[in-house]
Amino acid sequence: GVLTTNQRAALLAAYDAVLDGMDLQLVRDAATGIAMRIPTGVVEFAAYAPPFARFQATGDVPATVLLISQTGDAARFGALYEIMQTLEVIPENGPRARSGGTFTIEGTDADIVSYTYATLEDDEIKGFSLIWPAGDEVRRSRIIAEMQRSFERTDGVLEAGLASAGEAQSVDLVSGLAGRRPIRSRSGFFVDGAGTVVTTAAAIEGCG
Repeated sequence: GVLTTNQRAALLAAYDAVLDGMDLQLVRDAATGIAMRIPTGVVEFAAYAPPFARFQATGDVPATVLLISQTGDAARFGALYEIMQTLEVIPENGPRARSGGTFTIEGTDADIVSYTYATLEDDEIKGFSLIWPAGDEVRRSRIIAEMQRSFERTDGVLEAGLASAGEAQSVDLVSGLAGRRPIRSRSGFFVDGAGTVVTTAAAIEGCG
């Protein structure tokens, strides 16, 4: 009933074999104030585009890692939660939740699966996103677990180009990433305090 040292080593090696080539390394990024294990075998740092530090794919695995870092209050935290869901790299389908100073967003489609985690502490919003190819769930889930377990807030926050904490979050702040755009836009009129909008039937024809 007791495993030998060699047996334990063999079991652990088999368990970790799925991560071969991922080269999970602890990255300490002073600009964002985030330390976390990142699969450096498939992504490398590309650019700072506040509120993100972008790590882009280096090979055959079309992966992306985003470190999220900005100053902000509860209003900007809520706005970022909404804006993140408009990005093309965050598929529309999937569970998402916001509770207090934490939110998570999961998205999935035929091509990619994304996971986003962010927290608000001491007027600083920090978190990360992993965008991974669909159909590789075992490896993706292991990487997510390692990123989540190792995530640490350190001193520093991305400031360049950001509004002050009291200002509203702008979609322009998610620079460097494409957002989904509506098929068309039309005018309407608010007609009561509940937010009811009157417009033409043709304006919303075919909308979900």
